[in-house]
Amino acid sequence: MRLLVLATGTDEWAAVDMGSGAFVRARWPEAEAFGLDAFDIVSVGRAADGGRWDDPVRPEAVVLDRPPTWVGSFGGCRARHYLRNLVLPDRPRRPLLGFRGPATPYWTMTGTQPSMALIRPGAGLQVLLRSGDHTVMARFGWGGAQHLLEVEDVRLASAPAATGRSCLAGESLEAAVGFSTRYLVVAVGGPRTGHCYKAVIGALPQP
Repeated sequence: MRLLVLATGTDEWAAVDMGSGAFVRARWPEAEAFGLDAFDIVSVGRAADGGRWDDPVRPEAVVLDRPPTWVGSFGGCRARHYLRNLVLPDRPRRPLLGFRGPATPYWTMTGTQPSMALIRPGAGLQVLLRSGDHTVMARFGWGGAQHLLEVEDVRLASAPAATGRSCLAGESLEAAVGFSTRYLVVAVGGPRTGHCYKAVIGALPQP
């Protein structure tokens, strides 16, 4: 498989299978240590059993049989081709990732709903440092509603500490992350205290 990387987590890459155009959550220990960035292209192999990871939370997950091999990177119209085929419409028929609000009980996850989504946030994206537990949150408009989700994307998550500001938006946010955010990758994570939470796992510029 060749994957177009969208975001990197601690133990997986959120990517696009360049053969099928579908989302993939490629699982590998210490994935973030490889230093891959958005729009990098990697070659990977599935595990001997086909790489299927039976996880009702992450139906797109596959297990790799070897570390990824960096092939190159995409930009411009070639990257936009893959994003255009995956980005959700701004007026969706269903809630983001199939349920309203930031979380849903684990028992409701059946593996029949996608666990990743690519969206264009509305104007006014904010990154906030929550005072109580110092969790970094993203507030944005999409699909006719306001969303407030935890941030796992490294650039967005580190912006408040790097700038000493608890709220960033507009030009200040763009300066902190190094680009204007055009897309967000939102994904459902594994259960915590019986619930699965949506999180912003990737912030992407216009390629």
